[in-house]
Amino acid sequence: MIKNTAAFLFIMITVVTFSNVSAGYHPRPDLKNVDVVPNMIIIKFRPAPSLQKSMTTTGIAAIDRILHDNGITKMERVFNDQSMAALKKKAKPAWTDQIYFAYYDGGASPFEVSENLSGNPAVEYAEPKYLNRLAQDTRVPNDSLYSQQTFFPLIKAPEAWQLTRGEQGSLVIAVIDGGTQIIHPDLSANIWTNVNEIPGNDVDDDHNGYTDDVYGWNFADNSGNPTGLPATPLNANHGTHTGGLISAVTDNHRGTAGTSWNARLMAVNTSDPVTDNTIRFGYEGIWYAATNGASVISCSWGRGGGASQFEQEVIDSTTALGAVVVAAAGNGSSNQSFYPASYNHVFSVAATDNSDKKASFSNFGTTVDVSSPGTSILSTYNFGNYGIASGTSMACPIAAGIVGLVKTAHPAWSGVQAAEQVRVTSDKIDALNPSFTGLLGHGRVNAYRALSETHPSIRLTGVRYEDSDQDGIIERGENVKVYFEIINYLAAASNITLTLTSGDENVTVTSAQVTIPQIGSMEEQSLSAYTEFTVSSGAPSGHRAIFSVNITGDNYQDRDHFDLMIMPNFVNSEINNIQTTVTNTGRIGFPIFNDVTEGLGFHYEFGPNLLFEGAIITGTSVNQISNAARGQDVESDQDFTISVDGDIQSDTPGSVSDMQTSCLFEDTQSDNPMYIRIKQESFAWKNASDGDFILLKYTVYNLNPSDLTNFHFGLFFDWDLDETSYDTNVADWDATRKMGYAYDNGSGPGTYAGVALLSPGDVSYRAIYNDENDPSRPEWGLYDGFSDQEKWQSISGGTVVTKAGPADISFVLAAGPFDIPGSGSQIITFVLAAGENLAGLQTHVDAAAAKWQEILPTDVDPAPHTPLVFNLEQNYPNPFNPVTRIAFSLPESGHAELKIYSLTGELVATVYAGEMNAGRHVLSWDAGGYASGVYLYRLSAGNKVLTRKMVLLR
Repeated sequence: MIKNTAAFLFIMITVVTFSNVSAGYHPRPDLKNVDVVPNMIIIKFRPAPSLQKSMTTTGIAAIDRILHDNGITKMERVFNDQSMAALKKKAKPAWTDQIYFAYYDGGASPFEVSENLSGNPAVEYAEPKYLNRLAQDTRVPNDSLYSQQTFFPLIKAPEAWQLTRGEQGSLVIAVIDGGTQIIHPDLSANIWTNVNEIPGNDVDDDHNGYTDDVYGWNFADNSGNPTGLPATPLNANHGTHTGGLISAVTDNHRGTAGTSWNARLMAVNTSDPVTDNTIRFGYEGIWYAATNGASVISCSWGRGGGASQFEQEVIDSTTALGAVVVAAAGNGSSNQSFYPASYNHVFSVAATDNSDKKASFSNFGTTVDVSSPGTSILSTYNFGNYGIASGTSMACPIAAGIVGLVKTAHPAWSGVQAAEQVRVTSDKIDALNPSFTGLLGHGRVNAYRALSETHPSIRLTGVRYEDSDQDGIIERGENVKVYFEIINYLAAASNITLTLTSGDENVTVTSAQVTIPQIGSMEEQSLSAYTEFTVSSGAPSGHRAIFSVNITGDNYQDRDHFDLMIMPNFVNSEINNIQTTVTNTGRIGFPIFNDVTEGLGFHYEFGPNLLFEGAIITGTSVNQISNAARGQDVESDQDFTISVDGDIQSDTPGSVSDMQTSCLFEDTQSDNPMYIRIKQESFAWKNASDGDFILLKYTVYNLNPSDLTNFHFGLFFDWDLDETSYDTNVADWDATRKMGYAYDNGSGPGTYAGVALLSPGDVSYRAIYNDENDPSRPEWGLYDGFSDQEKWQSISGGTVVTKAGPADISFVLAAGPFDIPGSGSQIITFVLAAGENLAGLQTHVDAAAAKWQEILPTDVDPAPHTPLVFNLEQNYPNPFNPVTRIAFSLPESGHAELKIYSLTGELVATVYAGEMNAGRHVLSWDAGGYASGVYLYRLSAGNKVLTRKMVLLR
């Protein structure tokens, strides 16, 4: 009965295909719906005496030319004599000698080659060899709960399993999570086994650094059992649920199915030992998986905040080993960065519902690669149970399982190539999510398309830009040329066009397209043609303009993204042996605390980064601190804002040195500002005698009409001089040179890094243990945050604490106290230097002191920045209770008055009346004795008057 049914299906296909075919006309089937054998066709020749059983030519000149032109190299008779033996005494049909399988070289479609031959009189017909499917056209597993896993039909998993299943290869997929129950009845048969480790002998048999890691590793308790811990039950269930989505034992008449259909599952527990819902050892787990044979690594966890150098390096190294990290995009319904999903080389997965709409909780953004079902997902739970959960945590392992299927089908591909195949074959869902167009990746994953289609995958690997004045800073009004660097991960592509677009109102694309004739598989190209855009004259400082690049070719459409900063708030200094970053927000090394995606840190002679954080700390008392260093939480204090016309400028060469920078910023964001403006300048030389230091000159302007007393100015540095362990760092003090310095007395690079005060004045220095391991000062340490009290002690406490370590250390070097007259200024200069040893560092600081004395007579500029216009700013805060600050600018010196009025015009208070120098000034009004309401504040100077409203709320 089965044989008759199969035959009937074949006949029906034949009838449908040819019932309406007229002589000389052969309709081309729909390539999307018909599968054929590649590089092969079927030819039926008309009767001819020259036909052989196997041949390369027919002996018919006209047909042999066509065969040659189409690359046909071999023809074999379909029905040979052996196949005719079953006829026994019956007559052999003559037509069986006329039908041949023809094999050809090249990438032409079988439909095209067939059509080229069909018009020849010697050919009765030519057609592709069609692939047929079983009447059961999908591979549905028999797991008892499979029908409740409603996402599988959506992603075409049954059709995909018809082509490839994980059990057909040796692929290993790792789940890096909070613990996976490896003895779960629906997981245990698929758990990866380390065959090079002998269980229970307490020996690291395979010398991978982990003893008895037969079934993976548990970083939470340093054991070979990766099951979750009782102390963290949420983590334990989470890891079992995500593991089941990847590789629950499929087709076992039990529970649920796994997307990969029985790939090997490597379980790695990276949970915090005691704090639930927390992953502590995630990147150690990723590296364990990559170095122990996992090709696909699923990470259903992450965090916001800044990027980490260590974490990105782990990802880069994992990718270099051929594995791919698949990560959840996050559940904050946000487009903010989420790590590891936002790192380079990570395959980022957002979540959709069963209608292909963005899940309400899912993050989105230009770093997302694909979307995957993530709502009400059934999978394994601990203790042999099953449960439903939602999140990008569920979307991630589903996508990882599909990447695993592709890797099984293409074992020679890298993990990134397999992931790219999943990306470019995903189904478009932008039309269903118009508010998130381009922000949910290429589309929703489709496992069948990922295994059955062939496409290129062209991605940006980088962009180079050239601004008008070629100083490396994209400024207002400039034209900027953009050069693309690309890679094609998959099939070769031709006639490629890259089109630059942007929806940012601060840029206008003026030259949008570049083209390339072709790009091969795994080929990289750095394009010499460029696109171009113009920056508006009103673009804000520190603005990131986001660009899209639409990539089209023959039967190919794709899109990628990048961003460029307009008027950046930092400049990298790399002209000599010191490589670091200066900013106009009061930070050194990195513009944003705990984020290494921008800025260099501090390198000496292009060695490893030695700095975690550098920042300015200023103040007049413990109650009046303005700074950019870390605070008492995980963020830094951000008390400084860019002044009017204070954008950072860079000149190479400068008027004094080979590279100079300058900028202006003020402490207006402080809780209790001093109202100072800081002009920061840096000087670097590239000659050998002056190439090991950078001078940092600070001119502090007092914007108040009254004197600023007891003022201290300091620099804070948290040094990390050994990438493997910070516990061997030392902070020390050189009183002769007024220099704080740091080094590593362990296995670090041997570099000594130092900061010295070059300008006159008293000095304070504080060596700091970052953690709580200093018994002599148990109240101190940055492990619990950096309080204003600690900051004030650091910049004003003298040189009482001069050494810390070996430990994780920091130090603060400060000048002061200073009394700065009203509208006056104070110059303070430091040198940032390094050397291969202490003697070398001291030599370089001495050279810097000599250089400072050399340039000092020509470089003193005590004049404050004079505003060009008369201006009264909006008070801050507003509304307020009871104190507010009022800032204003006077282009000329003279008599000025700032007064407060009621709405009826009654004088309420005189904040200031008297002579005032030109400049920007900030005054405070304490409304402690006044009722809630709307008030007017009025500034008058000469014949000019400005008035604004403010609101007092009790």
